[in-house]
Amino acid sequence: MNKVTALYCRLSQDDKIDGDSYSIINQKKILEDFAIKNKFTNYEFFIDDGFTGTNFNRPEFKKMLNKINDGEIGIVIVKDMSRFGRNYLEVGYYTEVYFPSKDIRFIAINDNYDTSNKTDNEFLPFKNILNEWYARDISRKTKAVFRIKGESGKTLTNHPPYGYLKDKNGNWFIDKKAADVVRKIFKLYISGTRICKIVNILKEDKVLAPIHYKFNMGLNTIRKPIKGREYIWSRNTILNILTNKAYIGTTVNFRTYRKSYKDRTLLKTPESEHRVFENTHEAIIDNDSFNIAQKMRKNKRVLNKYNTPDKFLGLIYCAECKNKMFLKRHKEEYKNFYACSTYKNEGECSFNSIKADYIFNYCLQALKRIINIKDKNSFFNSNVSKSTIKLSDLNKLLNKYEKKADEFKMIFKNLYADKLADKINDEQFRALYEIYAVDERKLQNEISEIKKQITSKKEELTNVPKFLYLIEKYKDNILSDILNQEMLNSFIDKIIVHKAIGKGKNRIYKIDIHWKYIEYIDFSNLSN
Repeated sequence: MNKVTALYCRLSQDDKIDGDSYSIINQKKILEDFAIKNKFTNYEFFIDDGFTGTNFNRPEFKKMLNKINDGEIGIVIVKDMSRFGRNYLEVGYYTEVYFPSKDIRFIAINDNYDTSNKTDNEFLPFKNILNEWYARDISRKTKAVFRIKGESGKTLTNHPPYGYLKDKNGNWFIDKKAADVVRKIFKLYISGTRICKIVNILKEDKVLAPIHYKFNMGLNTIRKPIKGREYIWSRNTILNILTNKAYIGTTVNFRTYRKSYKDRTLLKTPESEHRVFENTHEAIIDNDSFNIAQKMRKNKRVLNKYNTPDKFLGLIYCAECKNKMFLKRHKEEYKNFYACSTYKNEGECSFNSIKADYIFNYCLQALKRIINIKDKNSFFNSNVSKSTIKLSDLNKLLNKYEKKADEFKMIFKNLYADKLADKINDEQFRALYEIYAVDERKLQNEISEIKKQITSKKEELTNVPKFLYLIEKYKDNILSDILNQEMLNSFIDKIIVHKAIGKGKNRIYKIDIHWKYIEYIDFSNLSN
């Protein structure tokens, strides 16, 4: 049997910066000329273009190994050892153990290495170490360039997400056709459609999956698309779209990292280490829709055998224990009710519940009353002035607490000074420090909460027009008694349900609706 001579070429993205000397075309010419000159006429190329040399998880290399295992290859030739690999341990395994065990002759042309000539191979291990050092140095330099680029706000990905394309200057612009699909996905999800249903809708509508869409446009794809799966969308693809801040015009850098230049596995970076840059490109999704989708994602959608959707998912909270209330479903939908999630746990909360129809009608009637307000601007200006009073009170409270925080700093400073002056010993210092530290932590938590409330109040003062816009947008739906999940999440931040007073027909509920954009709405001067 005339065995094949394998001519192996490899080029990584990093190697491309060194110019044409390492190009695949150049490697092929050198290998082919060498094969012909040495009368290795039965040769076959194996080319890994764009793969690192620090590991051997490369498709063409694996293909070559399979043919070696099947006894089809007798000689392997590379331009030099760096093209074969840059991990000296693995390179040593193949050259010292694997190839000899398979009776493979291995040649590295520029390194004058040939396993058929044992006397010329003594310096090979040192060359392999130098090749690995080179890979480590290139990795370090590449990371430095990426760090500078990422800190400047430039995107680090070479592949814009589905919905965007890239011009010759590297700037992103909206791909209208794909962007419409992204908007459809958000619209379906916010309206209460489950992800598995969205997957089916896209398949039924014959919408090309992102990888097939890009491939059909002649764009580079991370992996090769599988024929016959053109319209198959995965749950993860939908989730990635729903959580990608790029769709609101924001660039998020340093989301992933690798432990080592040898390990190509991507790991998630803690969110605190991300670098976020807003308004870096045109948005496909507005901030409100994106935020609603994120809030809905945090709440697990549970469907029982009755498959009744929960329109108020994640919106209703118990006034007593501050925990979420969940929908308890029945065959007859009018019997559905919300119950506190912790009432079964002894001592945490008493039984607090409210009928689903009641809370639905309560919210619907509240919105109708807002629609029926004749002079909305005057009404909301009145509410804004009351919010301004609340904001003033909050600022006064914040100043008071921040002064207390300064007092704690002075206490800690004096404690430390007393310890240094030997006025108190280490044990007394630790005991006193812990006592004050507990109170200081509580104070810092209160300060943090007040700051959140102040931010919320400031947003109320500036977002009344947005609330009125939503009223006009959904006016016809509301007047037709339609109130879906999208509308509820657009209008409402959360609903607080207090424990009912009385029983049966005399039962009275107290409900607090925290509206978005204008939290405080005083209906006391309005008639039904």
